[in-house]
Amino acid sequence: MAGAADAEPLPGSGITSGQDGVLRWVHEVNLWKNPTILITVAKVMLFAALVPALLVGVLTLFDGDGVVAALRTFAEVGGLSIGIVVVLTLIAYPLLALLMGGRYCVVFEMDARGVNHVQLRKQFERNQARMLVTMLAGIAGSSPQTTGAGLLAASRQSLHTTFTKVRQIRINERRGVIYLAEKFSRNQVYAAPEDFAFVRDYIVSRCPKALVRGHSGGRGR
Repeated sequence: MAGAADAEPLPGSGITSGQDGVLRWVHEVNLWKNPTILITVAKVMLFAALVPALLVGVLTLFDGDGVVAALRTFAEVGGLSIGIVVVLTLIAYPLLALLMGGRYCVVFEMDARGVNHVQLRKQFERNQARMLVTMLAGIAGSSPQTTGAGLLAASRQSLHTTFTKVRQIRINERRGVIYLAEKFSRNQVYAAPEDFAFVRDYIVSRCPKALVRGHSGGRGR
C-alpha cells in the first residue's frame, strides 16, 4: 500500500498526531446499539461453557463407554451449559451496560510498532477524553513519562498489540471495528466512519504476517 508507512490522518480527523509520532484518538461504543462487545462476551462465555462438556466427554470415552456414549454425554452437558450461558448473558450484559453508563469509552495509541487499547474509567465523558488525548499529544514529545502517567491515571485497563505478531485481521466496517489476533491474545480497534479507512490501511500495511478477512482496502484474502 503505497505511502502507508508515512501516512498521516486527514485534516479534520478525530485522530491526533503527537510530537512523539504516536497517533491517538478516542472512541465511544454505544453498548445498546453496537453488538460487538455483546458478541465478544458471549463467545468467551460459550467457550468457557464447552470446556467442562469436553472434559466430561473425554472422561466418558476413557471409561470405556465408547465414542457414541462420549458424544452423547458431550452433547447433553454442552447443551445444558450453553443454555445456562445464554440465560446468564441475557441477564449480565444489560447489567454491565447499565454499570458502564451504556457506553464503552476507549482511547487508542498507535504507531508503526503496534496499537494500545486503553479503556477509560466510567466517569470520563467523550469530550473529557478528547481533551486528555489532545493534552497528551502536546506533551508527549518533551515528556513521555508524563504522557504515560496521565493516561494511566485515566485508564481502567489496557491491551497492547504488536503488529509484527498479528496472525489474523478481521475487518467489520459496518460496526466500525478491526479485530487483531496474536497467538495468545485478541484485540479490538474501533474508529469513527470518517477515520476507519485510514486506521484500517495503517494497520494492514504493518502486519505482513496477517491473514486479512473482510474489506481491507486492497489486501483482502
